Amino acid sequence: MRAMRITRVLIGLATFSLAPVGCGKSSSGILTNDAGRVDTSAGTGGSFGGSSGTETGGGGGKGGSLTGDSASAQGGSGGAGSGGSTDKDASTKVDVGAVDAGAGDVFWTSAIRFCPGKGAPTLNNVCRTVADCGPIGPIKCSLGYYDWGPSACPLPPSSQPCPAECTADKDCTARAGGTCVVYTRSCPRCDGHTCQYPPPPCTSSPNSCGTGQRCRTDGACEVIPCTEGNACGTSYRCNAALAKAGNQGCEPIPCNEGYTCSTGSRCNPGSSRADAFGCELIPCDAGYSCPADTRCNVGSPRADRYGCEYVPCNDGYACPENSRCAVTAPAAYDHGCATLLCKSEGACDCGYCVNGGCSADPGTCQTPPS
Repeated sequence: MRAMRITRVLIGLATFSLAPVGCGKSSSGILTNDAGRVDTSAGTGGSFGGSSGTETGGGGGKGGSLTGDSASAQGGSGGAGSGGSTDKDASTKVDVGAVDAGAGDVFWTSAIRFCPGKGAPTLNNVCRTVADCGPIGPIKCSLGYYDWGPSACPLPPSSQPCPAECTADKDCTARAGGTCVVYTRSCPRCDGHTCQYPPPPCTSSPNSCGTGQRCRTDGACEVIPCTEGNACGTSYRCNAALAKAGNQGCEPIPCNEGYTCSTGSRCNPGSSRADAFGCELIPCDAGYSCPADTRCNVGSPRADRYGCEYVPCNDGYACPENSRCAVTAPAAYDHGCATLLCKSEGACDCGYCVNGGCSADPGTCQTPPS
């Protein structure tokens, strides 16, 4: 198993970071949480100085453990100095998650403050970046499902024929009316062209056209008008002014002439929000109740079809952990919150720094579908 990469201890608001330890050499470092400044220097031992206590560690060991009130590692130990302590309580909770990244035999341990409702990962292929996923590719470190697209196809383009029947309509001469159309296939990849021809002439007896259609003298099918026996469907009526060859002539029955609007809708034929029957959804300023964390603002460009919009974070909504209010930012979502960027867990409110963004969950190493 490779050397332990990073160990962090989060106690209250202070964050301390230890540089990698291994191969018989140790180093010391301090990470300040006011501006994220990192100061590291190599030496034969490591120490943390405070106004009320000190810790002194010996040479780097093979492993270690961390609890709320003491820290130890094989080959070295650390203890609180006089007047100092590392008490573990509700406000200074220290959570330690050790997970095996699996791919590439990467082992990493980190002191993580788990986000509410989260715990240590149970998967063995978790990651922060693709570097945690091992040297064999293609592979990605992703939050949620990663869409590989056509590049994920395991079959080479040459494994199946790719049609190249034509480059222009003039090449399609098997039957009259032939056209050259693009043919694409994602797996295996194919960008080709094929000839497309109109269907053969229809027959009247037997009728080769579909239901509600008839065969014209030129061999093409056409819709039978409603005035010639082709009945309209439920909630529609025959309009003789519209009925003609090729057009059935049916129109929706308006809600003010017999059609019944569905629950949650009302009849308002003159509304710009009305459907073909004249029905519109009841807006929030006329009886509809907006869901939690939304407000009624009919006419807003951010409003849904009921007139409800997300309460923006600059007007009352509190962004969740690992996000900040940035209403005008391109990356903002829903309430105007945007994911907090990071280079390490120390910049996050909780959870993990995955691909440069804070997340309640670690990423997972994903390979293309087989």
